[in-house]
Amino acid sequence: RLRQLGRAGVDVIIGDSTNAPVAGASRSEAVVCEGLLDAVRECKQRVVVTCFASNLARLHALAEISRDTDRYAALLGRSLLRMQGVARQSDYLSTTDSFIGPWELGFLPRSQQLWICTGSQGEPAAALGRVASGRHPQLVLERGDTVIFSSRLIPGNEESLARIRADLSAKGIGIIDDDMAPVHASGHPPQEDLRQLYGWLNARY
Repeated sequence: RLRQLGRAGVDVIIGDSTNAPVAGASRSEAVVCEGLLDAVRECKQRVVVTCFASNLARLHALAEISRDTDRYAALLGRSLLRMQGVARQSDYLSTTDSFIGPWELGFLPRSQQLWICTGSQGEPAAALGRVASGRHPQLVLERGDTVIFSSRLIPGNEESLARIRADLSAKGIGIIDDDMAPVHASGHPPQEDLRQLYGWLNARY
């Protein structure tokens, strides 16, 4: 579609990217899906994935991963539930991207549970923060469970996220993040992605 626009003629691109000073290219969501699938397959007990609620491609991937790994998935956090509802109304998520209720998932064996949580930036009132501190009514983690951070730290959230990670580690919960496996792709294109965009659109300015 972008190439079509370029062939039709584009006068001006006005763009902005947080990663414009960063060299290289970003991962695709397809690569992240494979990375998450590999990570979840290695987990023997309960898995929790925390990500940005607005990343519908990630929700779609996690729904597929739950099926491919013989698990059931549930959403934990108001913003995730709200985004899922809007996405279904707008046909961004299909009927095959199914999630069950948290109470229902909690009765299944730990090895069949995949939880998708808000709180990837360490927000204390979000689902993951409450789970890590043992204050969430629907999910209690146990030693041997794993939390996957399918996100990148936004500067300014270092202390709150460090506290959550410390709480998880103290309980014997495994942690996987983007430094350990390809489980996240930025939505902010670095320089090679921007060059590709400019090449496709071929704007006058």
